[in-house]
Amino acid sequence: MIRLPRFCLLAALGFIVPVLPVVAQPSPPEPPAKVIPPDPVWYADLEALTFVGGETTLPYRLLKPAQIEEGKRYPLILFLHGAGEVGTDNKKQLGNSVGEIIKRASAKEPFFLLAPQSRGWWVGVPWNLDSHVMPEKTTPSMAATIKLLAEVGKSYPIDSNRIYVTGLSMGGLGTWDILSRLPDTFAAAVPVCGAADTAQAEKIKHIPIWTFHGDNDTVVKTHRSRDMVAALRKAGAHPIYSELPKVGHGAWGPAYNNFYLYDWLFAQTKAR
Repeated sequence: MIRLPRFCLLAALGFIVPVLPVVAQPSPPEPPAKVIPPDPVWYADLEALTFVGGETTLPYRLLKPAQIEEGKRYPLILFLHGAGEVGTDNKKQLGNSVGEIIKRASAKEPFFLLAPQSRGWWVGVPWNLDSHVMPEKTTPSMAATIKLLAEVGKSYPIDSNRIYVTGLSMGGLGTWDILSRLPDTFAAAVPVCGAADTAQAEKIKHIPIWTFHGDNDTVVKTHRSRDMVAALRKAGAHPIYSELPKVGHGAWGPAYNNFYLYDWLFAQTKAR
């Protein structure tokens, strides 16, 4: 059992360990989708919708607070799925961790959750590289997600100072990527076993970040998170980094089941 320390201690305990030489793989392996029963009970709370805009249509799910009080605005969590959930069925993106996020976050306060389903990669680079430069152009699915996020923000009582983004694996890359493209949008971010362009650290150093990675991950290499955390700290930021011992490419289980994560997340507010 992995026991994570309270979030208030993590900054003090975070560390970057030496990186061992790694042999690059010729092409990125694609993690399999998690097998889930058809339409679990909590699916009913997530409205199935389709966004039409830009180069592609984007299936997505939207969770709303059970009761919306007049005049009140609510936080929103944008969730970006992994490679195994790519498709158009508007279901697979819910297979990894969305249920855990809803369960844990709902215990804290009402919120909106936006879960788009990508038709391809969130970021136009393989996730098994030792490093990458952020592409100048977004992928069609990321471009549509950016437009969708703006549309949802206008259509519902969303607190624009409490918009958060998280994603796992391929969605972890997407989390870092969208932060760099929208550095004034998010109040906080939780990239899980992701990878980023370290040159973007200066641009996002003001955003509170808690990132997770397994220390035995060979799909998205562990040093990718270490490198980004080091770059952020060099830029003057104070990200929280939880490197999970004896965990491979599955850091999202411990990450999204960490009760303290949601205390930390909902406490973050974008500077006005």
